[in-house]
Amino acid sequence: MKVFKFGGSSLKNSKGICQMLNILLNYKNEKFVLVVSALGKTTNYLEDVLRNVYANKKYDLKKIIDFHYKIINELFEEPIYVHDKINYHFMELNQLFKNLKFKNYSFDYDQIVSKGEIISSIIIYEFLKNNNFKINWISAKKLIKTNSNFQSASVLNSLSEESIKKNIDKNTSIITQGFIGCSENNFTTTLGREGSDYTASIIASSLNVKKLTIWKDVPGVLTADPKYFEKFNKIDFLSYKDAFEIAFYGSSIIHQKTIIPLEKKNIKLEVKSFNNPGEKGTVICNYKNQKKIKFHNIKKNQISILFKKKSEDILNDLDIKYFFSILSKLNIQLNQIKIVPKSLICFTENDIFKMDKLLSILNLKFSIIINKNLSILTIKNFDKKDIQKYSKKNQIFSQITLDCYQIIYRD
Repeated sequence: MKVFKFGGSSLKNSKGICQMLNILLNYKNEKFVLVVSALGKTTNYLEDVLRNVYANKKYDLKKIIDFHYKIINELFEEPIYVHDKINYHFMELNQLFKNLKFKNYSFDYDQIVSKGEIISSIIIYEFLKNNNFKINWISAKKLIKTNSNFQSASVLNSLSEESIKKNIDKNTSIITQGFIGCSENNFTTTLGREGSDYTASIIASSLNVKKLTIWKDVPGVLTADPKYFEKFNKIDFLSYKDAFEIAFYGSSIIHQKTIIPLEKKNIKLEVKSFNNPGEKGTVICNYKNQKKIKFHNIKKNQISILFKKKSEDILNDLDIKYFFSILSKLNIQLNQIKIVPKSLICFTENDIFKMDKLLSILNLKFSIIINKNLSILTIKNFDKKDIQKYSKKNQIFSQITLDCYQIIYRD
């Protein structure tokens, strides 16, 4: 059995779904598990709508409904029956917004934003059936069991493996959703950003397949992001260790969570080009001959949070423990930490809603200073020329370790 994952940036329109069909036709006589993300920018759109509702602004789902209807109309000669299936979920989505109690943003996020994956998987399921694929649809809630840490749930590995083996018949092809899990109380949870790749990894590991293939809109894992760097190369082979480090430092192609279940079972991960499926991609495996690869990455939309006691006293262990407990409660993940006299500076992605919540809690006890419009540049396996080349007048912090050079600078 094979496991494939297709992301929203590839499945952004009817043309992308048809390209996915062309890829899957090469495997029509084989059994596979297909993991899909929400279509296009659906996740971002639903996130924006939810933030607006929490800010007492009006919401309108027409744009996202029209986006999906357009795709359906282009894919199906008789789209009405697919409209009917999708209408149910848009009606349910509308009810979720109307019935919000505004008590737990992360809980509401998971119930609402996860609808993007559900709707996507139904459209693709019907399209594949329409093209003579024998395939079953299954809810990821039946497969991925998690705790109740909404918006960034931890997978309960043993329970998930048991559920996957129980609910996936290796003699039948399956389509399911990435990103989504199920709590002990049967509520929908989500696995955090890039959670769809992680879902595919968990399924591949549980089924003990030989390889997981993730189809991306790039030719493989690259040494730099083409959006920000002119020079870059595709990496043909990566060890699990180097792939994990590249992911840790911010590669948008793979997430470190994805690597862990595969490495435990020695399952290969292949990152292949969605647009040129015949080309070789990047194979991540137990690779022994890894040479040092220079890797560049930039994380945009970062902020720094400096906090100190209003009394000007030195921060103690209880202060720092309290601070990190609040970060954990709000699902705020840090990219860098710097300790200075009487202060702690943290760098994280700018999520307006979460930052407002953080300030409302911490302002009671601490003085808070936030700097916006920051970026983090990371160079793994750097040399002295890189330090000279990338030192910036507008940098506010830099750090050098044995093989990594990081600069935080103002855009």
